[in-house]
Formats: sequence, structure tokens, C-alpha cells
Amino acid sequence: MFLAGAAHAQSALMITGVMDGTLGSGHPKVVELYARQDISDLSVYQLGLAFDGQPLQEPAYRFPAVSLKKGSFVYLSSQQAGFYSFFGWQAGLVAGFLQINGNDALALYRHGELMDVYGQPGQNGTGTAWEYTDGWAYRKRA
Repeated sequence: MFLAGAAHAQSALMITGVMDGTLGSGHPKVVELYARQDISDLSVYQLGLAFDGQPLQEPAYRFPAVSLKKGSFVYLSSQQAGFYSFFGWQAGLVAGFLQINGNDALALYRHGELMDVYGQPGQNGTGTAWEYTDGWAYRKRA
């Protein structure tokens, strides 16, 4: 369940997928993002999480100051080893805070303004249509 408002329509970056893997400890844990436009400085974006039915928290991760070309995907993983074991290539970004377990909502911010959400903050996703435990959820169109 992706929730998007008017701000999302203006966002150059969007969440396209989330994953709670099937390797040990649920790895890899991944967020896939897509650049709808050229982005000269990815550090204007932040990612926030809502664990186990909690409300959204302050953004926990600020993306690095790198550029991203229109049409590119970027993968943020909780660890490089699990990502590589599953996909066979290196994740573009690694952040240990990404301890999602399939029932957690995620939010993408730009300069602190909400741009995109996966899941329902404030609701534990277990048993819902948006649960991705030991699997993934993927946006149908960008």
C-alpha cells in the first residue's frame, strides 16, 4: 500500500519496493527507490520508519550527497553481505538502522516534507494487504 499526496507528484525520488528477505535474520532488508528526474544532491532526502504499528518517527536516515540520474534505481540495505548473497551484486547504500521485518511502514521525506509512504503508519502490518514479511512489496507503476 503506497500512499501518496500532492507532494509525491512533485518528488523526483519515490519508493518502488520494500523487502524483508528469507536469509538468516530476515536479510536482506531492502528499500528500492527510483529517480523520476535527475537528482543533483540525494542528501535532501531522508527515510523514516514506523516500527510495529508505531507512528512515524523523525527521519532516521539521510541519504548521502551523491547525484542520481533520471531512470536510475538505488538500493538501501541493512547490510551488504545479505544483499550480495541474495542478489549477487552490491547494494548502492547500506544503513544498519533499516531493521524492517515485514510489518513496518516507511516514509520518504525531502527537506523534512513527506513525499512518499509505504504501509500504514500507526498500524502493525501483520496480516494486512501491505505486509511483506519474508517477501517483498513492489509498486506497480512509477
